[in-house]
Amino acid sequence: KHSIKNQFAMIFIALMTGTILLCWFLNSTLLEKYYTSNKQNVLLTAYHNINEATSKGNTNSDTFKIEVQKLCGIYNISILIVNADSDIVTSSVHETTALTHELMGHIFGVMDQNGGRQDEILQQTDSYTIQNNQDYQTGINYIEMWGVLDNGNPFIIRSALEGIHDSVKISNRFMVYVGLLSIVLSGLTIWWVSRKITDPILQLASISKRMSDLDFNAKYTGKDKNEIGLLGNNMNQMSDRLEETISNCRRISQKKSRLMKCERSFCPMFPMNLRHRLR
Repeated sequence: KHSIKNQFAMIFIALMTGTILLCWFLNSTLLEKYYTSNKQNVLLTAYHNINEATSKGNTNSDTFKIEVQKLCGIYNISILIVNADSDIVTSSVHETTALTHELMGHIFGVMDQNGGRQDEILQQTDSYTIQNNQDYQTGINYIEMWGVLDNGNPFIIRSALEGIHDSVKISNRFMVYVGLLSIVLSGLTIWWVSRKITDPILQLASISKRMSDLDFNAKYTGKDKNEIGLLGNNMNQMSDRLEETISNCRRISQKKSRLMKCERSFCPMFPMNLRHRLR
């Protein structure tokens, strides 16, 4: 009940469990916000790359098209750029109707068929707006960036947030599994480590108990070179010295006892100076 080994193991397991629970809590509450912030930076990066290319008039080059496809593939985004006549300049998707409708709705402030949405604006400038919204047809949540490029072409860059939600759920589930496995493995490890520490201590406690009963045959046999090993060696030396001291005391006591017997048996003839020494 009061074993150092059990206390040590329980403290370590409690700390391990608390750390895992804290990580799970932070992961559940902050990871999605971190993903969203990171996705926002991705949209800005894509916007600056596209704006630079369109300003140089390179939208029809193969290099620009490859760069757009690379951005969409790496960051899982969709890009649509139209001109002033609503003709498509660049698109990363084959079906452009939904994106075109979304872009035109933002540009002209048109409400959707459900009577309008409450979009959450994350960042807004004169050139673009970054916001969270929900597609009224599919119900999927998106983070999107729309506005007008420096050359006057309207654009929209969109990324689904459902993947982020799923990633957070998968991450939390994986963390739970890893946490449980870590607790079990850590518990076994700390039990073994604490046993390596407490077993020599228990051996020293047993030796001290036998020494208190004047049994000096018990010796510490550990080979540790740490503090416990040093304590064990010191106890062995103390045991040897105590045994030697007690043996000497016994021999002196036995000699004195024999001399006292002689004094009682031969009191008249016993030298006075020897009696005085015995006393």
